[in-house]
Amino acid sequence: MNIKLTVGLPCALLLGSLVHCGGGRSGAETSSLAPLVTSQPQDQAVKAPASATFYATASGDPAPTYQWALNGVPIPGATSNAFTTAGTDSSMTGQVYTLTATNSLGSATSAGAALTVTGPPVITTQPASATVRLGDTGTFSVAAAGLGGLTYEWSRNGSTLEGVTGPTCSVPAVSPDLTGGSYTVKVTSPSGSATSNPAILTVAYGPVIAVQPASRGVKAPDPVEFKVEAKGNPVVFQWFRNGIALAGANEATWSVPVTTVAMNGDVYQVEVTCADVSLWSDKAILNVSGAPVITAQPRGVSLLAGSAFSLTVEAVGVPEALTYQWNKDGDPIPGATAPTFAVAQAAVGDAGSYSVTVSNAAGSTESLKAKVAVTAGYTVGGTVTAGGEPVAGAILTLGTSPVRTATNDAFGAFAFAGVLPGTYVLTPSIPAFSAVISPASHTLTVPDDGKASFTAVLGYTVSGTLTGAGAGTTYLSLQPAGGGTPQGAAHLDLGGGSGFTFRGVPPGTYTLTGRTDLYDKGVPNAHDPAGTLAAPVTVRGGDVAGLVLALAAGAPDLSLLPAPAFTASGMDSGIVLDYAPVTSAGVEQPQFYQVDWSTDPEFATLSGTRRLSPSAGHLLILTGGLPADGTVYHVRMRGVGPATATPWSPPASVPVGPASGLLSASGTVSFATPPTGPLVVGLRDLASGRAWMTRLPSPVSPQPFSISGIPPSSPGSYQLIAFLDQDANGVPSFGDAVRTQTVAMDQDLPGLAPVLPSAACTAQVATRHSRPGGTDAYALAFTLKDGIRHVASAQVVSGPNLPVPASLGTNGGSSVLTYEAAVTARPAVGDTYTILATYQDGTTGTLTTQVTGVLDLFPSLDAPMGTGDGSGSSADLQPAFAWTGTFPPAFHLAFSLTGPGVSWGVPALPPTTTSLDWSVDPGDPANRVTGSLAVGTPCAWTLAVTDDSGNASQVTAAYTP
Repeated sequence: MNIKLTVGLPCALLLGSLVHCGGGRSGAETSSLAPLVTSQPQDQAVKAPASATFYATASGDPAPTYQWALNGVPIPGATSNAFTTAGTDSSMTGQVYTLTATNSLGSATSAGAALTVTGPPVITTQPASATVRLGDTGTFSVAAAGLGGLTYEWSRNGSTLEGVTGPTCSVPAVSPDLTGGSYTVKVTSPSGSATSNPAILTVAYGPVIAVQPASRGVKAPDPVEFKVEAKGNPVVFQWFRNGIALAGANEATWSVPVTTVAMNGDVYQVEVTCADVSLWSDKAILNVSGAPVITAQPRGVSLLAGSAFSLTVEAVGVPEALTYQWNKDGDPIPGATAPTFAVAQAAVGDAGSYSVTVSNAAGSTESLKAKVAVTAGYTVGGTVTAGGEPVAGAILTLGTSPVRTATNDAFGAFAFAGVLPGTYVLTPSIPAFSAVISPASHTLTVPDDGKASFTAVLGYTVSGTLTGAGAGTTYLSLQPAGGGTPQGAAHLDLGGGSGFTFRGVPPGTYTLTGRTDLYDKGVPNAHDPAGTLAAPVTVRGGDVAGLVLALAAGAPDLSLLPAPAFTASGMDSGIVLDYAPVTSAGVEQPQFYQVDWSTDPEFATLSGTRRLSPSAGHLLILTGGLPADGTVYHVRMRGVGPATATPWSPPASVPVGPASGLLSASGTVSFATPPTGPLVVGLRDLASGRAWMTRLPSPVSPQPFSISGIPPSSPGSYQLIAFLDQDANGVPSFGDAVRTQTVAMDQDLPGLAPVLPSAACTAQVATRHSRPGGTDAYALAFTLKDGIRHVASAQVVSGPNLPVPASLGTNGGSSVLTYEAAVTARPAVGDTYTILATYQDGTTGTLTTQVTGVLDLFPSLDAPMGTGDGSGSSADLQPAFAWTGTFPPAFHLAFSLTGPGVSWGVPALPPTTTSLDWSVDPGDPANRVTGSLAVGTPCAWTLAVTDDSGNASQVTAAYTP
């Protein structure tokens, strides 16, 4: 059929084909033809086991593809216009085969062709063996398929049972002589016969215990045997010791090859089972006598002369009356006849080898020897200096047991006397200063290493007040003017006071910055939409006080921003929303998102509404018991702030219900811990935002799932996501166990097997390397991510080059806690840090993380170009920033610029990037500059090189427009 179209006419849906009118020349002609079955498949009749072939033809333009179906279900691989079965049997009679032809204009399905198979009958269900109680009736059944009438002939032990000619054979009033009988059935049709597998009849009776097990007495370590006599069929034994089943103890006799006094009083009992009836024997007691057995040996000790020590032994024996005699170097110690031997003040002569002999009426046992070492001890000492001068008043902590402390003198010296040989950690602190001490701690081995020297950098105090509208937590930092790691951060709650203090600040020039946590995210480096002002700070030879930092209220006017964009997909009893955040200057602006859904396209009435907090996943599962019957719901969305909101997004119309056809994905979800809360599992197309998901209210482990209606993926992969929605908020949030992975989808995808994690949370440390003023500086960036629990706060409790404990701060509604701190020396790969995490419920957990790398790849920064003619207008200031350097493909670059009243950052540039134009983010057009440049106002710009583990090296340069 030819269809002639003329450009300029309206687009139309013609004969099932959507004709696109977006271009072309006037008078152009287009020909198309939907599929049409031109030759129908014919019924087939064959004799088993011959194969059967079905054939059909179809026309269409474009040429159609083919798919055969059996009883309406597509046959994998049957994609030509002919299909031949692999073989046949009589159970296939009545199967119906159809062919569907498909092209871009539609599809056509042929009439059904039926298959008839002649041949001997097929036994579809074999008779099963049976255990029947004495006197009851045993029953065997068979199921078979075949053409024509079927007849049945039952046999026992090869002999035909007269009169038993149906599919069921009953054996009434079974007797013991019938046990072990083999029953078979021969099924006959006009085309042949088939004989079943044998089914065995077991006649059960009993049990009856004829002889009970008897209590036994024995002297350790002799063996002992318990025995029972029982009658019944089939008889099974299970022996128990003190109520616990003994593995492998399934005979009428149970033997204990070696006895000990610890077994005295053990109770043995046997359970005798015949089919479905069990009987317990009487209890038999094991009485064991023997010499004492030492259950806890005395342990050696090393101590200083004048210290106390004690040695203790624990033993059992039968009879239970025990006596003790302690020995030193093989000789009895007069009067030492108790389980514990103690010396109040040890002398060097008390050193030696100690043992104890424990006795009862059945014999004696000597303990292992315990070595006691008594020494005069050693001295551990050293100095603490700052700038070459001694520091008085430093406190040194030595990790002995118990811990010892010492304070150094006016000459900076300290000493610990009487230290036993061993390995200890020596840690300094200076209460009068917030000093940075190098090394942060020293590990020494006594007596080989008894000296330690520490160098301190004594800083000054920087303090002041903060002003700003609104309550909330504010994070302050002192940023060195030449770049590098901030000196510290203060957490200030505007509701409880406005004073702040930094201690231990070395001399230098800094910028004091602050940012209010407007939406209670609780992350120190989170970018809230609150405005930020900066103040210069110079530290010379003393404390700096009286600073005032004014923060703008900064709540954004969301009415000036676009509505959020989203994609809605239907699922069983719900809707999946995949949305893009509303951002400005790379910062997500709304306090929350509002989602409405209704069967009314005008939203005059609502079926439901939700508030959604910003999250990294930008995924929401709406499940409100929506009927999975194809009802169409209309969904809209907007971002909401404290006082303003974005416009409503254009509504999306979504039918609710499971999809069908196309491809399917299936498998099982396993859980490392017992699942609680509903399970959401499905596939996401991250490119388009479409999703195909299912929600299982009460999952088990492993939990099967199956999702259909999935189109082939393009460019070739989807995201498989599974999470336990433990807080039932429809979002993968902290406290939820989440697992994602990438899967290809070009055909049905069975066998998916995601395992949800059990880790409470995970910790990571990354290094930061910079060179302010040409001097290497290092910092550590810690990141804690929620697993199945939410981290409320954390602190580093051990690790090199870092004063510990070091607080990582507190965390509110975010699932990630981050903190950055300067260290006193270059980190090394393998440096290990221990973190104590406090969870939302008040419990704690210990995490460890290691340094994976330190980067020394520094780009070379060029002077910014194209800054205009100096007129001073913001439009005139459009610099281009350029750099040189070669970096591995797995790395990425991060650009940032800060200055009074202006900031901009581009976090993820490809490693081949060599320049960046001001205010143009090639990866995110919505990432705009905050504030503006001003002629003559100095700024600093930084370029960081980052590997895939988060380790970074960065260079900072000054820039004055």
